[in-house]
Amino acid sequence: MERGASVALASDFAPAIRGHGWGHLADAVNASVELHKSQLEEKARILEAFLSPEQMTTYRREQTDRISTMAAALKMFPAQKPAEVTN
Repeated sequence: MERGASVALASDFAPAIRGHGWGHLADAVNASVELHKSQLEEKARILEAFLSPEQMTTYRREQTDRISTMAAALKMFPAQKPAEVTN
């Protein structure tokens, strides 16, 4: 995987995570994965007019692997417990 590609995908997850806190990371990652899969299908429909079946298979596989890799990496962060309040 190209380094720049993984950075771009990581930034794509930021809007889904922002405002939810790390406690909701799994939900945010799952929502973002679904969004990326939907976008992949849209792009694939467009590219089918230009790419051979072999190229389409490769494109879908590489993009799906990229999404899965980023989701797995983000899910490695443990859920954070809220800080305890001391008086």
